[in-house]
Amino acid sequence: MSKTAYTIGKRMIEKDMFIVNRVYVDINFLKYVKLGWIVSHQDLAMRHYTGIYDIVSSESFITRNTDDPEILFRDDQDILDLLRIPNLRSEDIIFTVSPVWDGTIEFIQKGCLISDAAKKVIGIKSPTTIAIDLSSLPNLSNVLRDRIVEEYTELFGTNIELIDTQPATNDILNFDAYYVQDIASFSRTYIDALNEERFGEKHIFCSELLPLKDVPNIKEDDIPTLFKCINLTMSAASLFHIIPPFPCLT
Repeated sequence: MSKTAYTIGKRMIEKDMFIVNRVYVDINFLKYVKLGWIVSHQDLAMRHYTGIYDIVSSESFITRNTDDPEILFRDDQDILDLLRIPNLRSEDIIFTVSPVWDGTIEFIQKGCLISDAAKKVIGIKSPTTIAIDLSSLPNLSNVLRDRIVEEYTELFGTNIELIDTQPATNDILNFDAYYVQDIASFSRTYIDALNEERFGEKHIFCSELLPLKDVPNIKEDDIPTLFKCINLTMSAASLFHIIPPFPCLT
């Protein structure tokens, strides 16, 4: 086989395989930080916790279409009242008590394993690096940040980096795959690059969730159609994978 034919064949195989070297993960994809804000609240009482537990452990929570507490707990006035009171706890505490989404670690691990297997077939020796975006929790202590690196290095068995601020467009494009909890915010931030098809060969994994508190006038019957539109639009701009919401461990 000529070198040119080999190179062309190699590129075709790579295109059909899931091969990633740098992976972006939003911390909100891994942990329910919004719920951590509530659970760590200095005014949390048993009645609040009971209401929270009843909702996040219910069957309907698995088929939810948002993670906004204002929507999920709208029938519990006690929790809604709590949301209006500032949380005085440190971000270290909020992060620590934030529940882990059940299955997200395994989901990302599976992607890394598929990529590693594909790399062996192609003969790629570059390691995989996972960058965790902590920009939604900018005040975490260095002690906790070190612990996060240590724990996720052990969980994923690969290199871990931390991102302090929301990446600029040129920086976000340095990744091959993205695990995003809030696709609305992600697409708004990088709309120009998406329109320019700069994400064309990049994998974007996103939970089927919307920030419904920001669009209060949308009708529930219209939500499935809205998700279909998002899927079509994002699939035209990237290798887009919309996935069902993960359950919550409390």
